[in-house]
Amino acid sequence: MVKTNIWKVPWLPCPLNGYLTTIISVELKDKRVVNLLDESKKAWDEDLLQDICNERDRELIRKIPIPRSSKVDSWFLFCDDKGEFSVKTCYRLIRGERECLDKMFWKKLWGLNLPGKVTNFLWRSCRKVLPTAAALRVKHVNISAVCSWCQSGMEDDRRVLFQCNFSREFWEKVGLADVVKVVPGDTVMSLLKRVFRIGRKEQYSMVGLLCWNLWHRRNNWVWNNVNTSSFGVCSRTIILVDAVNGRSGQSYFHTIVDDCKDILKHFSEVLVVFSSRSANTVAHLLATATYSMSGLHEWLATAQDFIACNISSEEAS
Repeated sequence: MVKTNIWKVPWLPCPLNGYLTTIISVELKDKRVVNLLDESKKAWDEDLLQDICNERDRELIRKIPIPRSSKVDSWFLFCDDKGEFSVKTCYRLIRGERECLDKMFWKKLWGLNLPGKVTNFLWRSCRKVLPTAAALRVKHVNISAVCSWCQSGMEDDRRVLFQCNFSREFWEKVGLADVVKVVPGDTVMSLLKRVFRIGRKEQYSMVGLLCWNLWHRRNNWVWNNVNTSSFGVCSRTIILVDAVNGRSGQSYFHTIVDDCKDILKHFSEVLVVFSSRSANTVAHLLATATYSMSGLHEWLATAQDFIACNISSEEAS
């Protein structure tokens, strides 16, 4: 801090702009970082910061810890956990995994409880390297760039996964349309960031797995001419059914699944299978209603009004 000029070098802990944004005063143009310290208290001189720095700069300066002993000025790489420069860190920066603003996003993405092929697919979609029609056209492959599903727009990764008519219908049917809603200027990466920010933890893996299955369905259509309905995609990706019939995990979601398994042990014979919403309206209405309920509820003889009419209609059919 002894030699570092407060105006000429990016010494603030900000990945976008490490320079002071305060208007430079002629009297202070040669000031060093050490001049902003209160040496007697081993702390920043708050009165001085208040006088010469704007609010943004003050907040960033306060984040810098003050060493108890005097040390020679040294620099570190802000985007590395240890602050060390290495070829490995540069490679990761270029690849995008360790960009400062995206560090937490990549950590969440690679930490999802999903098969490796799914997380790898999500990474490729975020890096815009999926072989969509639009991407192949950029590489001078002579094919049509029109969406292979709806034939009404250019096929890029965002359209395949979220914007095509089939994709929108699919997200509606699985109840995640609000979570994956596309806004102008969105990329797959920015949309998944928003999912991680506004969605529930158990929805992260659900969205990732469903995206992979949408891509799988698209490839089946393009290469094998096999068209799968949205319910077909959904039936292959019902995480709850797989979790109940499979091994336990460590997430909040699997904790609930384990409780369900304990309850099922009290029945002599139980089979857990997936049934589409349209074929099981009563169960869907009951599950939806539980979001607004608290405590324990038991209905042994008389059904609640919100499902009684549906029970009668299903019995009649």
